[in-house]
Amino acid sequence: MAINVAVIGECMIELSENQANIVRHFGGDTLNTAVYLTRANPNLSVYYVSALGTDPMSSAMLEQWQKEGVHTELVQRLDNKLPGLYLIETDRQGERTFHYWRNDAAARYWLRSPKASMICQQLLDFDYIYLSGISLAILSLEDRELFLQQLAKCREKGVKIAFDNNYRPKLWESLEAAQKAYQAILSLTDLAFLTLDDEFLLWGDSEEAQCVSRTIEFGVGEIVLKKGAEPCLIIQQGHCDEVPAIKLDKQSVIDTTAAGDSFSAGYLARRLAGESVVMSARYAHLLASTVIQHRGAIIPIVAMPHSSIKAPFIHSTRHSMSNSMSTLLEQLSALKIIPVIAIKNANDVVALGKALVENGMPSAEITFRTPAAAEAIRQLRNEFPKMIICAGTVLTKTQVDQAIEAGADFIVSPGFNPRIVQYCQQRGIPIIPGINTPSLVEEAMELGINLLKFFPAELSGGIGMLKALSAVYPVSFMPTGGVNANNVKDYLALPRAVACGGTWMVPSDLVDNQEWAKIGALAKEAMAEL
Repeated sequence: MAINVAVIGECMIELSENQANIVRHFGGDTLNTAVYLTRANPNLSVYYVSALGTDPMSSAMLEQWQKEGVHTELVQRLDNKLPGLYLIETDRQGERTFHYWRNDAAARYWLRSPKASMICQQLLDFDYIYLSGISLAILSLEDRELFLQQLAKCREKGVKIAFDNNYRPKLWESLEAAQKAYQAILSLTDLAFLTLDDEFLLWGDSEEAQCVSRTIEFGVGEIVLKKGAEPCLIIQQGHCDEVPAIKLDKQSVIDTTAAGDSFSAGYLARRLAGESVVMSARYAHLLASTVIQHRGAIIPIVAMPHSSIKAPFIHSTRHSMSNSMSTLLEQLSALKIIPVIAIKNANDVVALGKALVENGMPSAEITFRTPAAAEAIRQLRNEFPKMIICAGTVLTKTQVDQAIEAGADFIVSPGFNPRIVQYCQQRGIPIIPGINTPSLVEEAMELGINLLKFFPAELSGGIGMLKALSAVYPVSFMPTGGVNANNVKDYLALPRAVACGGTWMVPSDLVDNQEWAKIGALAKEAMAEL
């Protein structure tokens, strides 16, 4: 069943420079988010709530939104009103300046139309409402109060509210009016997207801690602090996760229009698919970094980063984890081999990662057998954002937290510890626990785990034992321990063996001696043999 999301705001005619020409597009912060939400999660039904004129340009807007899959039934057409217009000037660094013509735009009057009361009533039936500071700023003081009252009714009925702070001082009557409105909306908000520069400008903060503390006091349960090219922060249920942004060289940044809007869309799309805050933030960074490498607010659909979302969001932790595990299962099936690395010097990991990635092995299990593990994962994630990275030999909750903070995609443990498994499920990160007996398989299945590490594979009976387990239990396995170049193909030939972990392409002596070319050759040879 689809999740219904109402996105409320204004879309305008966007004029931007393209060499010597002025190019026309349609854009606006919430419309950008609506489009990227629709693209990033096909299980969402995204409705745009706004108003347009009856002119040909307004009709063209509606047609474009409909082509994107955005529902337009809640967009009103007002006589004698036109859409707003803005011009984007972009400098050599990709930073932009906006010039607006919107004082009498149709979207400012959406709450005054004959259909407004009906639309407000329909909002009570949505699962999620998304709006921004601009959605509030364009309204008159009277309409704004009415809108906030309606949002309060929606919240009382169980509708979740996501709010992006997007503060534009020129749109507000005064600083005091803006602060009052932001306090009111944040007291109704479940998920807040905050940009530090806007927070500092609105509230006069000098530190991000002030911003976070105030927003928590307003009652917001999940806070995403967006910091551009710097790591974002996610604060939820007493946890603070830092997720690195994707590094781009200056030449790659073409236009930062819609960077924040697409980030918010990417994050919300993944959260509504049941993914963890960390995984959602990674996709948000990926989407935003893709958007800023193109001109205009809405990039060509063919340029969108891959989205693996296939199933709708289910509210239980167990089923949400199931969605993430399904994605992981697909990724491991494609990778086939996961190099298992115990690295002593974290500063060696980037060169090691490069040797693996360039030779067709874009994955790594960094084990917590050394103190350098967390830092190695962090450096690897920063340098290779698309690499599949897992934290191995995870034995404690502290190590789980360190792995998540560093940017691991999933956790691998040598044995089956129910407390660690359940903690990973609570934190929203997939875990592949180790098993080697039927009873352990059954305990794992009881907790909803369907992908298990068969460890130590060779000492536990090897292929024969794995065949026996596979014949009885409907789960998948990742054999590790004693797997090498001579037997890996035999393990992978088993229907329920999705991938193998091993050290033969990353032997410790080559890692310690920084012999990256030899490691690259071993990785290339291993992949070629499959």
